[in-house]
Parts: sequence; structure tokens; C-alpha cells
Amino acid sequence: KQAADRERFDNLMGMLRRVSMEIKDLAKKKPDAGLNAFKVERVNMILMPLKEVMEGEISSPFLEVVQEPEAGKGTSRNSYSDVSIILCQYEQACDEYKNKYYKKGWNI
Repeated sequence: KQAADRERFDNLMGMLRRVSMEIKDLAKKKPDAGLNAFKVERVNMILMPLKEVMEGEISSPFLEVVQEPEAGKGTSRNSYSDVSIILCQYEQACDEYKNKYYKKGWNI
């Protein structure tokens, strides 16, 4: 079980880093533009399980998912720069989580 949990966490963390790089690039081009529904769904597919994994950690109150677009609107209220900040918070939380549990032999 621990090996599967660690593999899942590592996989999610890798995807988080990659999507974070993409969003940062988009934020440089159009910082105030909103994410479309597809991008929101993809980003949240990574963030929601990470949020569950880190529930109860000191960083968990700061971890939010990207807001879904309102009905009839094509984009989220969160801009690319907003999402970039959200992803940075997750990256930091993941780094802290990894340092805390990997060094102890992944005994969660």
C-alpha cells in the first residue's frame, strides 16, 4: 500500500510540475485571461487528489482548487496568474510533504 501511495503521489507531483510550467508560460502571455473549462478540469484532476493526500497537513488550509466556469460562461473566474499562484502553493506543499515522509521511509 505504501509503495502504491508513494507512486501515486510521485505521479501527481510530476504532473503538477509540468502543468505548472505550462500555466506559468501562459500567465506571461495573458496574465489576466481566464482558463477555459477544459484546462480547469485538467488542473483540478491533479489538485483534488493532492489536496486529499495532504489533508491534515499544516499547508492544507492554503490549498484550493481552480474555480469552475460559471454556467453559460466559457472561462473560470481564476486567471492564469491566479492559477499560477495556486499551483505554486501546491508545489511548495508537495515539497514539504515529500521531505517530511520520504525521509522517514514513507510511514504515513
